[in-house]
Amino acid sequence: MPLPVPNSSAAQRLRAAADHAEALETALPRAYREEGVPDLPELAGHADAIDEHRRSVLDTAVVLAARPHPATAERVEARALAAAAERLARAGAAISRGAAMAARLHEVEGVGGPAAEETRERATRHVNHSLSHTRIAIRETVEQLRAEATRLSLTTPSGRGPAAVARSADRGARIIAAPPTRPADQQHAAGRRR
Repeated sequence: MPLPVPNSSAAQRLRAAADHAEALETALPRAYREEGVPDLPELAGHADAIDEHRRSVLDTAVVLAARPHPATAERVEARALAAAAERLARAGAAISRGAAMAARLHEVEGVGGPAAEETRERATRHVNHSLSHTRIAIRETVEQLRAEATRLSLTTPSGRGPAAVARSADRGARIIAAPPTRPADQQHAAGRRR
């Protein structure tokens, strides 16, 4: 299902997608948590939630790309959402690897011996690494979506491009303004006065 609020602006939709991704990140179990490694059902639930948001983001990008004569903001939004879907896919792949390792932990639960102990150690390490990679990919998604939303919200109807707006919004940037253009009649009249 595409992201809701069809009458909202592109920046608002990107912020909504970022907020949802941030909620997914917050809900993730921490790597090396005190209560131990999350089990397969817990990781599978997070994998499903990430994949659902990825589909929603990608579906919205597809809807925007299919519109006839899309505005520049819609083109930027479609690109940003497609990039976010790719990052969410990486997050989903990482947590799925963790789920596979959690299944290995389940397989050797209660089994003794050095081979089972080695499997437990290796699988625990892989689950924790997978959680870290999942969190990183989701954090990159949130930051990218918020940056694009800010860029779109700074775009003014004055015709200035997003890059120019971003440069002028940068606190350390020098703002260079072009002189205002005058119609040819005013220039000619100004020339006669001299």
